Amino acid sequence: MIKKSKWKVIILYVSGATIFWLLQALNKDYVTEINHPVTFVFDTARIAPIEALPNEATLQVTSGGWYLLQHSLGINIDPIKIALPLPRRASFIHNKRLYPLAVKQLKKVKVNKVVTDTLYVSIQYKSRKRTH
Repeated sequence: MIKKSKWKVIILYVSGATIFWLLQALNKDYVTEINHPVTFVFDTARIAPIEALPNEATLQVTSGGWYLLQHSLGINIDPIKIALPLPRRASFIHNKRLYPLAVKQLKKVKVNKVVTDTLYVSIQYKSRKRTH
């Protein structure tokens, strides 16, 4: 039978080893896919979305474990800002347009590729009522 004082030593040892392992793991770089928030920048006085705009894009990134932990906990996440073109110009944002935006705006990670193929947007000009 193990004495009570030896159980304390075993638990302390296992706890210390676990914390050491976790800290070592968070210092490594990982390649993973993350769902990152996106926001759209447009003239809200003249243009209105017809359907809900997409709110995230899937990216493959290389980053340290600390950033990935922050991201998964939702701490300090700045969304990728996408300027919407005029309504008649495009109804989608292709990943080839999203990639340079992600690289420029996400400084803490290396963006390997944008996994999301296309973000579909449905916008139109707001109609104006004329009164006589």
